[in-house]
Amino acid sequence: MRKQELTESLYKTMTKKRVYESIDHITKEEAISFFKSKDPEKILYALLRIVYHVDDYEWVLAQCLHYANHPDRDLFKVVVICFSHIARIYHKIDKSRVLPILKQAHKKALSEGDLTLASEIEFTLHGIAVYTRKRTP
Repeated sequence: MRKQELTESLYKTMTKKRVYESIDHITKEEAISFFKSKDPEKILYALLRIVYHVDDYEWVLAQCLHYANHPDRDLFKVVVICFSHIARIYHKIDKSRVLPILKQAHKKALSEGDLTLASEIEFTLHGIAVYTRKRTP
């Protein structure tokens, strides 16, 4: 029954109407000032912005990894989404550091009954697998 609940939750998450918001340009310096604010809402918005607008894979990934253990649940959800975007944009991600975080969070989300977060993590894990697989010419 647990798998069926998870499948239904994933379906609801994926079919839920999402509101599009543009992701404004940001520099590293601007992002750092948002990070220094310690305001989770400013940090999560800065993370999304750097994923799209800062062309420095190592730095962007380091920022996401840094906030992967933040206690704010919404901020963590954005980190999960950012991992998927990084894999999609760069066609790579440090699986040795990212996958253990996602797998542990998935297990915790299931044990706490947070099927929405568990579904988002599964969606990200799938995205990482798809976007980082070896491509044949």
